[in-house]
Amino acid sequence: MILHKVKGVSLDHSVGNDFNLTVTKPADTDKVEYFFADDNQVQQDLKRTIVGASETQSADPLVDNEKIAVGSETVITKPQVTVTSTQSGNTKTYHVHIDGDYLGFRHDSNGTRSYASTITLLSWKPKNAFDLLPPADAGISDYNSDDSNAIAKKYPNYHHVAGVLVDDGLIKELENHPWQVQVTDHQGKKIKLTNVGENGQAGYFFMKNPQTILHAPNNYGIAVGQRPTFNQGVAKQIIHYWFDQVGGKTAANDTVRTVTFVSSDNGATWYNGTSPENSHFQEGQFYDVDVPVIDGYTAYQAGDLKTPITKAGFQGYFTYGNSTNASDYTRQVTYDPSEKALVVNVIYQGQPQHLYYQVVLEDANGNYHSTLVPRTLLETGKSDAAISNATQQEWDNLLQKYQEYTDSGSHARYSIVDNNSSNTKLKKTDQLPVHFDHDSSVDQIVTIYLAPAPKSSSVTIHYIDVDQTLRKTPGKTNFMPTDGKEVHSKGPLTGESGTNYTVSSPWDYQANHYVLATKLDSRAQSGTYGDQDQDVYVYLKHQVTPLSESKTVTETVHYLYANGPLQGQKAAPDQVRQVFFTLQGSQDEVTKEKSWNGWQPLSKTIAAISSPVIDGYVADQEVIPAVNVNYDTLNFERTVKYTQQVIPTPHPDIPNPESDEPRTDPKVDNPQSVTPMPTPQTQQEVVQSVGKTTTDNQKTSREGQTTQKEKLPQTRQDGFGLMGLGLITMMSTLGLLVRDQNRRKIIKPVKKKYFTFF
Repeated sequence: MILHKVKGVSLDHSVGNDFNLTVTKPADTDKVEYFFADDNQVQQDLKRTIVGASETQSADPLVDNEKIAVGSETVITKPQVTVTSTQSGNTKTYHVHIDGDYLGFRHDSNGTRSYASTITLLSWKPKNAFDLLPPADAGISDYNSDDSNAIAKKYPNYHHVAGVLVDDGLIKELENHPWQVQVTDHQGKKIKLTNVGENGQAGYFFMKNPQTILHAPNNYGIAVGQRPTFNQGVAKQIIHYWFDQVGGKTAANDTVRTVTFVSSDNGATWYNGTSPENSHFQEGQFYDVDVPVIDGYTAYQAGDLKTPITKAGFQGYFTYGNSTNASDYTRQVTYDPSEKALVVNVIYQGQPQHLYYQVVLEDANGNYHSTLVPRTLLETGKSDAAISNATQQEWDNLLQKYQEYTDSGSHARYSIVDNNSSNTKLKKTDQLPVHFDHDSSVDQIVTIYLAPAPKSSSVTIHYIDVDQTLRKTPGKTNFMPTDGKEVHSKGPLTGESGTNYTVSSPWDYQANHYVLATKLDSRAQSGTYGDQDQDVYVYLKHQVTPLSESKTVTETVHYLYANGPLQGQKAAPDQVRQVFFTLQGSQDEVTKEKSWNGWQPLSKTIAAISSPVIDGYVADQEVIPAVNVNYDTLNFERTVKYTQQVIPTPHPDIPNPESDEPRTDPKVDNPQSVTPMPTPQTQQEVVQSVGKTTTDNQKTSREGQTTQKEKLPQTRQDGFGLMGLGLITMMSTLGLLVRDQNRRKIIKPVKKKYFTFF
């Protein structure tokens, strides 16, 4: 049954190459859900139904089951179809582009009638699958067990579609919610569809038996309450592309094509598709495809290397299985499921390539001057073939031949321009290719370029030792090569005039113990080749290492007791004084010679020093005199000896000191044998002062006495004893002073001496 008496959507050639299919689906209801077809599904339907442009060609007769097909073939070229879409809510627009010419869209036939191939744009399904099932008491278990007339008679009040009872509510739901479709061309102009309603309304199909009903389907399995089991078969074709021979080097990726067939009746009838619902015809076909274009190569069908081809793989129409009827088709091939894929081999053979050389003269600015040797063949070979060793050797000989060339007329000198040339204006000589190219439209040419031979010059770097000159004229900085001798040279470096040079490894004069005698000439490191040869001089002097020596002369003064109880002991700490001398010099690191400037100072005086004063002792040298020393004076020592003083004390029976009579005492000549007479001091003070050394910086004896007194034992007689001792001391001191003054007046020595000791 067809609702609304429409057949769905079918197209014709009037839609052109660019058109739009705008579909509006109903909103989902309680009973039905609606779904847009995806872009790929629409594209496949269009590709399947489109009829390409065709032409009839002669062909060899085809013998099949002893039947001979006509000797012609129709070559049909299908255009490419592209589908994209945009969607807004319940409206979706499919944008279709057909690339190439075509005749229209095919019509299918079921043997009794022809109808336009259907393009699926919308699908639907009931929310309750039982709405598609017949009543339970109908006794219908599959789609073969009913009879449409019997069902209609038995259930006159039910909606039955194609002999299948369908829920009355579902039928009304679909009738009340049609979907809409509108076709517009690339300019937006509407195209009238003959099989839809005035407003583009379209209906729905039901299928009873999906094996024979080949219209656009809905859920056929649900419609009959079960889904049949399908058998699938694949017809496959592989096109291989080879260089030179089958099985050799691959020239391009394989082209693999398949056609899928489906059968639901154990292979009795095969349909072209993946399921009965999209299988609308029985035959398949492989059209010619363009073989890849490979520059420098010509394609041939395997087995015929005389006729070039641009297409391969045509197989005409064919069916799947064992049923054939060659007379129905211009060319027909039957695919047997047991057979392997059909293999087509395309062979590519290299086209002839030519390699030439020429010799061209150019001026100094790289402009063309003339052709010395016109284009001359070096070798011929196939595309991508390797250049032979013989050609390589011939090319090397040509390069050597034209290293230098002199024009016989102008006598101008030319030289080859290679990659080492620094003149960027000149064209460089080509490199010989390793392989032939594969561009048959253009021959390969390698060119040897010759340009006017440039002027060349050299740079030599001289290292001059001017050390002797500097010794004669210190401070000199303006040198000539004759001011010294050359110790090393670098070069000559040669190059084209006006080009730059860099000294890659200058002489390491520092490692050879030289230093610069004047500022380094920058040309010794880098510069520009001039019109004339250049000599660059680097002036050097010897590296000198400072030397230094030192010497110390030491004077040591000892202070010793010469007699008395401390004889031989130190009377005072030693005085050690030193004088330092230095010797400066240098070593020439080139000659290893050493030179000295003399000791400094030449001499030095060790100043005089006063001997320390020690109470009760007399130094034999009150002052150690100054002494001059120099760097070779040996260390020396000097000794000051201290002799204990002898103090005479007058006796009561000694004559009056005021007497003018001189007196002598035999013990005066030997003062060491005389026991020292204490000064009028307390007994404690005498003990304290023995051996005490005083200097200008020492504390007075008063401080020592004070300290000593503080250490005396505390007794009641201390006050009286001290008073007595004080009176005695005062009297003794006064007597000594008077006596000493009288003795100084005596010229003659005293013959008799009398001493009294406490």
